[in-house]
Amino acid sequence: MFSSMSAAIYASLLVPLLARTMKSTLTNEEKTSLSCISMILLGIGEIVGSLVNGKIHDSIGTRAFALVNLCWMYIAYALIFTYTYHDTYHHTFAMTLCFFWGVQDASLTNFWRGICSSQFDSPAIAYSV
Repeated sequence: MFSSMSAAIYASLLVPLLARTMKSTLTNEEKTSLSCISMILLGIGEIVGSLVNGKIHDSIGTRAFALVNLCWMYIAYALIFTYTYHDTYHHTFAMTLCFFWGVQDASLTNFWRGICSSQFDSPAIAYSV
């Protein structure tokens, strides 16, 4: 449920941000279409991030993974600040932004789920809270 909520929030925030920075010669439908194409990379970033970050979390432990998580967040926020600062649409940069935003979201999800699963006697209780 958390993943679907975060994806809905990202879609409702990133699509208007991307569309706002496109050329005024495009129609609203074209702007939305290009934004949604860029957002495909958000889902790919979520998948890649889940697989890669899960493996990293398992191999280095929770404390070190917290630092990895901060690095992913730093990259994602740096990209969105850079995109907003330049305020122009570049399809490759928009796709890169969406990809790394998906990776950091998957990393954060891996982190908090790992924390929750170790805080309760039964793993089922952690996810029912």
